[in-house]
Amino acid sequence: MKAFKFLMMSVVLVALASCSTNSSSTTAGRNVSFLVTDAPAWYNFKAVNVEITGIDYQLAGDSSKWQTLTPFSAGVYNLKALSNGFFRQLGQIQLPNIALIKNIRLNIGSNNTVELADSTIKPLSIWNNQNSVILHINQEHATASGDSIMVDFNLARSIVYSHNGYMLKPVLRGFVTNETASLDGFITPDTLNCKLAYKIFIIYNGDTITTASDANDHNHFKLWGLPKGAYTVQIVPINDTTTTNTFNISINMNEDGIFKFGDLAGTDGGKELENNLWNKFFKH
Repeated sequence: MKAFKFLMMSVVLVALASCSTNSSSTTAGRNVSFLVTDAPAWYNFKAVNVEITGIDYQLAGDSSKWQTLTPFSAGVYNLKALSNGFFRQLGQIQLPNIALIKNIRLNIGSNNTVELADSTIKPLSIWNNQNSVILHINQEHATASGDSIMVDFNLARSIVYSHNGYMLKPVLRGFVTNETASLDGFITPDTLNCKLAYKIFIIYNGDTITTASDANDHNHFKLWGLPKGAYTVQIVPINDTTTTNTFNISINMNEDGIFKFGDLAGTDGGKELENNLWNKFFKH
């Protein structure tokens, strides 16, 4: 695995704009979109099909009352296809301009399967009949043009294999895309000919967010929902547990609400890794 010793990563950190198709502010309120995406697992699945039946939400100051998102695009979603920047909109509502969403409840049905590398379809049972997951949303303010709330599955931690077969034990994150940044980049060499992907670990405040690069797209990867702070990024080839490349990245926000990414630096065998980092700034 010496070919991966001098690994280079190019990344861009951006403050995400609302994914709502209606960005106009009206006296009636603003649009709030509910989206779903996936931090992909590196297990060799062709597809991970999960039935999402509905979303309920609670507003700040009214934690005793659940409201149902209507209309809602219920159905079976292949989460494996919703990774590294891809997502689906599950629904959209209009709320008063000052209303903040504090909790959401994702409801999951029983029509769940995984497709293995040999195209075999296996049932994906729900762990302990846990057919709903409540997520706290850390929303600090409402934007006049609308907000987008992302439900992010972590498949690497959500699928458990036991003697009973494959089990779905949902591990999710929920965040407002307008108030967080994303880590978006490519890993080189991209090993396009041998289709070798990488595992990527983003470590922040003792918590780890994971993803896997897309070997069919020059090892592109994207992670959503990153608040300001100092991050450790680790990159490991999927079939090699001995080679680890570590970088330190900072995300800062100044008083004008501009997300800024810091320097990308790392060492490998005493040699400083090269980087290709674009100093771009994006306002909300």
